[in-house]
Amino acid sequence: MSPSTLRLLQRVSSEDDRGGSLQGYLIFLSIATTIAVGLRFVSRGLRSNATAWDRTASFWWDDWLVLCALPFLLLQFALTFVMINNGFGRHLETLQLNDITLILKLFFTGNYCFDTAIFLSRASALLFLVRLFPKGVNAKWYNISLYTAQALNVAWWVGIVVATFFDCIPMEKNWYPTIDGDCVNSNRVYIGSAVASVVMDLIILLLPLPKIWNIKLGLARKGGLMVIFFLGYSVIVVSIGRTVTLLKSTEALNTDITYEAVSLFYWFETEPAICILCVCLPAMLPLGRKLAGSYFSPLWIKLSSVWASRGSQSYSSSRTGNKKLYRGAAADSGSLRADGFHEPFPYTNQTVVGTQTVPSRHDEDMNLSTQRLHHIHSATGDDAIELESQNHVQAGIQVDRTVDVNY
Repeated sequence: MSPSTLRLLQRVSSEDDRGGSLQGYLIFLSIATTIAVGLRFVSRGLRSNATAWDRTASFWWDDWLVLCALPFLLLQFALTFVMINNGFGRHLETLQLNDITLILKLFFTGNYCFDTAIFLSRASALLFLVRLFPKGVNAKWYNISLYTAQALNVAWWVGIVVATFFDCIPMEKNWYPTIDGDCVNSNRVYIGSAVASVVMDLIILLLPLPKIWNIKLGLARKGGLMVIFFLGYSVIVVSIGRTVTLLKSTEALNTDITYEAVSLFYWFETEPAICILCVCLPAMLPLGRKLAGSYFSPLWIKLSSVWASRGSQSYSSSRTGNKKLYRGAAADSGSLRADGFHEPFPYTNQTVVGTQTVPSRHDEDMNLSTQRLHHIHSATGDDAIELESQNHVQAGIQVDRTVDVNY
């Protein structure tokens, strides 16, 4: 890091602070990753009629490694919180020299937490593949590929740790940039680390796809499993985004590192968190099936039953209302048949032409209907005539009325 890092180039307000939003984002990531790791262990312990020892015995190295990765991630977040409390996110010229020194020290330490969290998460993913597809059922090339990927992961971690340790000689020059000494080009170290990381992530993600596709599962379950594995590609996207952001902001970082580095830190904090989340998702499938079978499926059945009953009641009510309206309208506009139901317009028993009433072919039916209506009317002494039907619908019927029909 050149001495120009501490150079004051512009007058800015001390209230210009970008650290607050970063703190909120770190809180969200902390909660999400902690819950994911916890649910992974809960999912591992889901065994019917199993004792506490049996549930513990179901844990393996892939579970313990991702559990070890979580403290390094949370420590990285904690260091960033301390950096923000000491001025990270504000412009360089508004900070005291002691605050700047502390921020640079914490940033140097956070690099080790970042590298270790990713290394352990990637090792957990590789061991999960060993657990998912045991050595005895795999082709020779598959086992060799897994061992090679694990060796590359270890080599990557050792290389990046050594490169960070010897980034500047003496080491104090990392946080005292004005003292005598030499520093390598940090951008080259970061780019080399990112490229190697992307290659290893691709190897881990591509290895299981042919075997998953050949598993005898339903198409839906097989597709869901592949989608979960494909989510791991988000780690590659974040790694590329971190590298691109670093290259674009190199000049700004050399002039105002405490303010301009905030955008880079979003990528810096997200990458190991996404790595842990993606490693935990496939191991949580038993828990997902348990919840779906015990809670979501019965709940969906109950909701479907309620919706179906409401729809049936609404349809029945609509039909009953339509019958009432139809019969009431028929009493005003049509005739009543001998069986107690109204005739529609095309079969009205009287047709009015001008001022003369012309009998239709249903005069005999009309006479019988009229006699029946008068009989019921005289028996009840009421204008409301009760019609015998399936629903016992009541309708008011007027008998002697002239009906005008327009064709």
